[in-house]
Amino acid sequence: MINKADTCDQHLVLLWVHPDHRGHGLGSELLERVLRKFDIYHVSLKCHKKHRDFYERHGFAIEECIDDLRRMTTNREYLGVGQWLNR
Repeated sequence: MINKADTCDQHLVLLWVHPDHRGHGLGSELLERVLRKFDIYHVSLKCHKKHRDFYERHGFAIEECIDDLRRMTTNREYLGVGQWLNR
């Protein structure tokens, strides 16, 4: 679920995979499809600290920590299949 603020800034509201189907790359595939579909340059999200590694593997970096929550963003252009162009 994406909240589209404008053409350059997006906020990922929800990305969830049922526990019975985790560990098979479905979350990565969902995130990749969202990033490709919306041609996103800058994405922000809030996640629990236990999900930090997942988003870091996809180019996100922590901007703020509030208790167990992490505010993460990426400012890199998405090239597809986990590839990013640093700006």
